[in-house]
Amino acid sequence: MILISIINLGEKMENKNFDSFIKSFTTYLKKAGLSNTIQKEAILKVLFEEAGHLNAEEIASIVKKKYKINIGIATVYRNLNFLENSNIVSAIVKDSSNTKSYEISIDGHHDHIICTKCGKVVEFFDEDIEKSQLEIAQSNGFTIESHNMTIYGICQECKGQ
Repeated sequence: MILISIINLGEKMENKNFDSFIKSFTTYLKKAGLSNTIQKEAILKVLFEEAGHLNAEEIASIVKKKYKINIGIATVYRNLNFLENSNIVSAIVKDSSNTKSYEISIDGHHDHIICTKCGKVVEFFDEDIEKSQLEIAQSNGFTIESHNMTIYGICQECKGQ
């Protein structure tokens, strides 16, 4: 499989609307010798428009209900795998079930803090953490290609219960 990398696609978009995004996405696919499908486009539209981090089952349900597209869960997983490997979507694991939740990767790099009780996800970016990760990698002879940092804990609301 040919994998493409359009991690900076969001930064290239002047305005963040789905039509601009999908046009750029389709152009990248064509350059890689691949074609777009209605299923892939529907999955991307759900991730583009919905708030939060969605798992494959939630995405399939929204595609079926909102866009009236009959899509199987295997198709959703296959497309999410392609999109994740292409750096178009990113995934996090919210709990011990090891179920991935996905988000579209157009807002640039960020990390996550996840509540282990309620599943609340907070996105953050910290320049000092990024700098430390780079220094750690370099001191161990590594060049960072990518990274994903997730912190698990209990949110303020759950601590108060």
